[in-house]
Amino acid sequence: MLTHPPQFLGFFFSKNLANVLFFTAFRAAGSSMVWVYSSVMLQLMTHKNILGRILSIEFATAIFAEGVSSFVAAFLLDKAGFKETTVCLIIFVAGFALVLCPLSFYYASRWGAVAEGADSESDVEDDSDAEYDKLTSLVGGDNGGNRTVL
Repeated sequence: MLTHPPQFLGFFFSKNLANVLFFTAFRAAGSSMVWVYSSVMLQLMTHKNILGRILSIEFATAIFAEGVSSFVAAFLLDKAGFKETTVCLIIFVAGFALVLCPLSFYYASRWGAVAEGADSESDVEDDSDAEYDKLTSLVGGDNGGNRTVL
């Protein structure tokens, strides 16, 4: 995800095809690393009974997002009449916002939990352990003891 904004900035400032190809390879390398890492995290943290469903949702969402981004870029270029550099800048800002939104929710929830009475970060982690135990009891197990806490 973090390679997408630099790639679109690279497109924004590119004057020749060689630069475009370089920034496309840069984005592709970063995307493949992020996708593999997120898939491994899902495999480690998901109960075996629902693993296939979760991975199919993740794959379908990625394919859907790819199609939507292509459609939006084509619409902005063809129908709305934006220049290519403007579309690259818009996609850069949108990609950056998509990275910041989940991070802000994550950190806001952690800080909120600490502010509401948890004495430290370890108290928040203890609460997450209780939540994990509750959720695993609903799906029928603890994944054979394989649990990764991030």
